[in-house]
Amino acid sequence: NKEMYFTEGAAITGIKTVDESGYDAESGTFKFTIRINSDSDVTNVKVVDTLTNLILDQTQSVIVTDSKNEGAVVTIPSGNLTMSDGGFELTIPSMTANSEYLVTYYAKLPEGYVSDYNGAVEGLRNSAILSADGIENDINLDTDVNYTHIWVQKTNTGLNTSDGKVEWQLTANPAADQDMRNVVVGDQFD
Repeated sequence: NKEMYFTEGAAITGIKTVDESGYDAESGTFKFTIRINSDSDVTNVKVVDTLTNLILDQTQSVIVTDSKNEGAVVTIPSGNLTMSDGGFELTIPSMTANSEYLVTYYAKLPEGYVSDYNGAVEGLRNSAILSADGIENDINLDTDVNYTHIWVQKTNTGLNTSDGKVEWQLTANPAADQDMRNVVVGDQFD
């Protein structure tokens, strides 16, 4: 939670979060929200969002809603939103005193990025810079994305005392949250 102050004494605050449910395997996305609060009238609130090791899901638009007006969608003029794989730039023309806007968007993992990890996937980050007319300093909002993927899970039933054998089970992609194509799963005993 960070504040930025304006020359006239006004302030806006910003908070960036990733949805607590984390990775949505069905859609293959993470859901992000930037909460912007203004304590007075401000103009040209700009959000510059940058994704690291994530790709903006451009099949779902960046949506701005007014949380104090029953979640009504805020109309963003044509040309005030530019999207790319690496993030987006958005300008909200104005916010009134005591308003709260939510900027919601989705990002995907780059194809093949997870294949190098078995456990915690590192390097997933989302950053944004907020600015507005009359601002003295920009506000930086950063969010690390926590995601764990297990490609192969190995379990055993323990030693069967009657025959002296141990039964092993290999489960590939146990969460079924990533595509597995042309993958060979094997096991080696030492």
